[in-house]
Amino acid sequence: MREMKRKNLGENLKEKIYRYENLLENIPETVYSSLPDETSTTLFISKKWEDWTGIPLENYFEDPGLWIKTVHPSDRQKALKAYRIAKDKNDEFLLKYRIINQKSGEILHIRDHGVPVFDKDGNLIRYDGIMTNITDIVLKDKKLEESEKKYRHLFQNSPYAVGIFNPKGILIDINESANDIMSVHTIKDLTGRHYKEIWGFVEKNKPLISLFDEKFQNLIQTEEPLEFEFPIYLTLGGKKWVHINASVIKLDNEKIFQFIIRDITESKNYEQRLEESNQIFEIFDRQSFISMIILQDNIVKYCNEKFLNVVGYSKEEVENWNPGEFIKIIHPEYREFVKEQIIKKQRGDKDVIQNYEFRGLRKNGETYWGNCYTNTVMYNGKISDLVISLEVTERKEIERKLKESEKKYRTIFNSASDLIMIHDLHGRILEANQVAEYRLKYTKEELLNMKPVDFVSTKYIDEVPNRIKSTIEKGLMVYESEHISKEGEKIPVEISLRLIEYEGKPAILNISRDITDRKKAEKALKESEEKFRTIAEQSVIGIKILLNDKITYLNKAYAEIIGYPYKEIKNWTSKSMAKAVYGKDLKSVADALLKFNPNPENPITYISRILTSKNQIKWIESTLKSIKFKGKDSILGTIIDVTKQKEAEMNLKKISKLKTDLLRRTSHELKTPLVSIKGFTNLLLDIKAGEFDEETIEIINEIKFGTERLENLVKDILETAKLESDKVKLDKKYGDLSFLIRYVVKSLKNIAESRNQTIELNIHDKLITYFEKEKIFQVLENLLSNAIKYTPPNGTIEIATEVNKKKDQFIVKISDTGIGLSDEDKKRLFTQFGKIERYGRGLDINIEGSGLGLYISKQLVELHGGKVWAESEGINMGSTFYFSLPIIKSQSN
Repeated sequence: MREMKRKNLGENLKEKIYRYENLLENIPETVYSSLPDETSTTLFISKKWEDWTGIPLENYFEDPGLWIKTVHPSDRQKALKAYRIAKDKNDEFLLKYRIINQKSGEILHIRDHGVPVFDKDGNLIRYDGIMTNITDIVLKDKKLEESEKKYRHLFQNSPYAVGIFNPKGILIDINESANDIMSVHTIKDLTGRHYKEIWGFVEKNKPLISLFDEKFQNLIQTEEPLEFEFPIYLTLGGKKWVHINASVIKLDNEKIFQFIIRDITESKNYEQRLEESNQIFEIFDRQSFISMIILQDNIVKYCNEKFLNVVGYSKEEVENWNPGEFIKIIHPEYREFVKEQIIKKQRGDKDVIQNYEFRGLRKNGETYWGNCYTNTVMYNGKISDLVISLEVTERKEIERKLKESEKKYRTIFNSASDLIMIHDLHGRILEANQVAEYRLKYTKEELLNMKPVDFVSTKYIDEVPNRIKSTIEKGLMVYESEHISKEGEKIPVEISLRLIEYEGKPAILNISRDITDRKKAEKALKESEEKFRTIAEQSVIGIKILLNDKITYLNKAYAEIIGYPYKEIKNWTSKSMAKAVYGKDLKSVADALLKFNPNPENPITYISRILTSKNQIKWIESTLKSIKFKGKDSILGTIIDVTKQKEAEMNLKKISKLKTDLLRRTSHELKTPLVSIKGFTNLLLDIKAGEFDEETIEIINEIKFGTERLENLVKDILETAKLESDKVKLDKKYGDLSFLIRYVVKSLKNIAESRNQTIELNIHDKLITYFEKEKIFQVLENLLSNAIKYTPPNGTIEIATEVNKKKDQFIVKISDTGIGLSDEDKKRLFTQFGKIERYGRGLDINIEGSGLGLYISKQLVELHGGKVWAESEGINMGSTFYFSLPIIKSQSN
């Protein structure tokens, strides 16, 4: 009856859904209908579910309980419990759980929203629901958590001191840079104090209290950013000038005040020195500041005090210069030019240059720049040259620095990550950086013919004139807006407008910062803590958070695993937790905790036993990791109950030992009769062969062949048991690995030739290292014989060697064109009896063997400190087996 009802409901749904089938196939969600029974029997489910789970949809109708089997094992009980609670109440449900794609193994996060459907009598007949893949959201939440840590890092490592006050004037947070400004007062001293108390530390700073009263009132009333400067007197003497940018920030509908404090002491000192220099300059300006000489017949007839000061010679030295010797005060680069102008002037040439700049040379070898003016005058009745020069070294240096400054400005302007533009007071853009071109998708020429209103979103466009007006009045404006690129992309931005002077005229510097990520982060941040608590409370993993050696968060799973009441554990400290540790494990737990490093990149994990309050022993796996919790250094601790795994592990070890003992004893028992059988078959073939017909001899040969196979199997089993007992002692000596490879190839060459196989050698001439020849011979023989055995006739086998200098090891590679390896084959390689089977595939290969050869080879190579591995692109694609040996140049290594 129930099945008929289900079918009727299903058929009705199919008829209703048929017209929407194309829509359901293409939406990103999964739509379904199910019966309100214990297993949530599926009536209908859309195609998207098959993509997510890797299971054909028809399977869900054949197996009523298949839905819950696709749910991650850790989430099944939680999902069923929530579903049953909703069903019992005839209520809708909203579940979050993980599913596993049965083909790819991929884990997806699902949000499942089911709504009850009732018949006309009010009876619950089914659930209709939508399942959404929220994997990307979950991953983004994890990234958000990492992003929050980065933002905190930027705050703490800012080169400027940053203080955060609440509206009452209490300092609630401040970064490390504050220590440099506040002298002996640490962050701990300052946090939690009113600014009046902070400025009261030093008597001379008390006038700042009224200043801060005024600024706080301005911030509260206008919420407009403020800038101001003042000196701070230090506790140990002296003072520092600081510049403050104060602004209002709204977080969760609460206002906080951010103060960015910059040390401008050096700048203030420079301003003071500059003022003093200007006063000195005024004094000199009233005196003679022009160098002046009179040249007559290339002899200096007169010079003033300023000239002597500039060139560094005494008056007596200048008066004793020979004719033309004055030229030595001109830098070699300019001497020919100056001589040429003097000669032209003396000849009366018209193209003489009266005013020019030159580079001079002082007596001490220093250079300077001068601006020279020449004129012909009469001196003592003779025609002479009056040379007046003004030292312009400082101007030249300023010009040089100005060029460098312009270059730096242009580099910074175009290298900034923000959109930067300069526009006049009417909004016409005068300059734009490369980022503005790139983000807005306009060329520079296009931008220079535009105004900000041309790319501002329509919902903000009416605000632009008022923003410009406010900037002109106040000098600074910061607000949020939205730009629209040429291609239609919406870019949320934070715009900072500042009134500046540009090319001698007032203009506005417009800096727009892309805040797309910040907007997403603000939204996600609100959801983050709620999601953490939801996940933690529903987790089967025990979770705790320690802050200042006290538990600040604890989920119920932790108490259930530890086996103590939740309320009792909540009051535990680190020391209290020791009472739950099993006595014999106290030392190992203490040793593990000593290795704990506050670095969040290096968590520690250890396994130990605990003793519950009811004296029950459990095995748990514990992990500790440093985190930031509510802005403070904390420790996240998780525990998992691994009692069943540990018990299974111990049972497995017992079974493995029992298996090894059984194989070893059985092999020893088989060895004695095998020797007798082999001996008597050889005796019959050697002495009595003439007495038997061909059929009898063939039977005896089969007995001999079977005995040899069994003997090899016994040999391999004994070798395996010996390796597992750790009783193998290597007799290592220096040897040539290349020689050993050639020897093995030679010994197996006939077998390969009998199968028309080609063996190619690409090995080094010599590979000297420290190893036991017999053991490595066994490895090489095993790998090469396998390649021959599993490669069909006419195949190719290559043996090559490599020298890995970085890891200091030799690598031997044996490749074949044989039957290849499937993924399942690769898992069984190098295990006991991990034999590769290819029965019934028409391949001309030898599949005889014990399945222990590769296992023994792996053990022997690892005893030498090497590794063995294999690669294959798939069945019938050939295989490559590798093994490595360390390069040992002396026995001490």
